[in-house]
Amino acid sequence: MWVILGSVVLGLIALELVFQVVLVRLIVPWFENGPPFHVPSSEEDPEAERIEIETADGLLLRGSLHHHLDRPPRGVIVYCHEFTGSHWTAMAYCRGLYEAGFDILSFDFRNHGESDVQPGYVPLHWLSDHEMTDVHAAIEYAAGRPELVGLPIGLYGVSRGGAAAMVATAQNAAVEAVASDGGYGTNTLMQFHTPRWALLVVPA
Repeated sequence: MWVILGSVVLGLIALELVFQVVLVRLIVPWFENGPPFHVPSSEEDPEAERIEIETADGLLLRGSLHHHLDRPPRGVIVYCHEFTGSHWTAMAYCRGLYEAGFDILSFDFRNHGESDVQPGYVPLHWLSDHEMTDVHAAIEYAAGRPELVGLPIGLYGVSRGGAAAMVATAQNAAVEAVASDGGYGTNTLMQFHTPRWALLVVPA
């Protein structure tokens, strides 16, 4: 009987070890590398003006400006794309704003799309100070561009870009309006997901 009981216990321990090793290897990369988002690709718009924005730490962000040539714009919307996205997704979200008379300025965050790569930095789905530096640079560019000077500035962000837009609005007095599509706070998201991940590897 003791032999059988010992075998069962050892079997359960071995199963638990295999379970934890396999799941940890599957789960940890989600926190380190980000979930496998599938951002729909968007084609380049030949009517958009290509722009370059210099950040406070010396990087060049590349993007585009959809500018009204037939009438004065009502304002300018700075678009902040989602994690692994690009500035070319802007019109998929902001077409209505453009048709309502707003210029749309979009850019690629650092280490995304056509923008400069910061050595040693790996962007994740969590918002960082680097993304905030990029957003503030885009706002400054919009405020200082001659044909946009004096226009109201709004931000439109999606997912991680939505979080960046909300934070930038709280930090930058030049922003008069913000729209966030699926933006999230880092602490809130961690608090929501961590216990659920933990239950996969730690017995309840």
